[in-house]
Amino acid sequence: MPKSSLTDDLNSNFIQNLKDSTLAAHQKLESLPVSSRMMRPDVTTNQYIEYLKLMYAVVSEVECEVFPLAQSIFTDLEERCKSQLIIDDLHAINAHVDKNIKPIFKFQDRSLGFLAGIIYVIEGSTLGGRYMKKNVESVLNFTDDNATKFFGIYQNEIGKMWKKFLKELSVFEQKYDNETEIIAGAKYAFESIYIHFKSLES
Repeated sequence: MPKSSLTDDLNSNFIQNLKDSTLAAHQKLESLPVSSRMMRPDVTTNQYIEYLKLMYAVVSEVECEVFPLAQSIFTDLEERCKSQLIIDDLHAINAHVDKNIKPIFKFQDRSLGFLAGIIYVIEGSTLGGRYMKKNVESVLNFTDDNATKFFGIYQNEIGKMWKKFLKELSVFEQKYDNETEIIAGAKYAFESIYIHFKSLES
């Protein structure tokens, strides 16, 4: 078998293992009302604002604490920054974000593979965002992306950006043989975000 084909197969196996291993945690997070109602026909502006504020806390912390450490893995992290888009969306609907936020994650003594797993979860959220965008715009009568920039990040390039991310993650995993660490980081991210979202219901 040619070397390139073997590499492709290994990458595919890793990505599938990562997806399968985090499926339950992913579904658990999506089942929370704060997440699921973004797809409901009766979603309200206040619920949308709540969701954006919760996501701002997640995204801004990862961008601040993790992105600088992962520049050697992912070559375009500046293009993947999303926190300012959330601020823009909130401003568009006369809302503001609280920047005095309690930390969601614990990054101390985490391996680079573990941190890469966290970024995987953040980037993966963009895939579902496009469906949320369509529903929110329709129900709340938003137009011209003026309040859904976060959901609409990458626009028509979303597939290309996701594939590039997975390719760089796969190269990193193959180089260091750290699949276990990456999966652990992704699971940790899903669980931490779940706890953060769940706090809204307390």
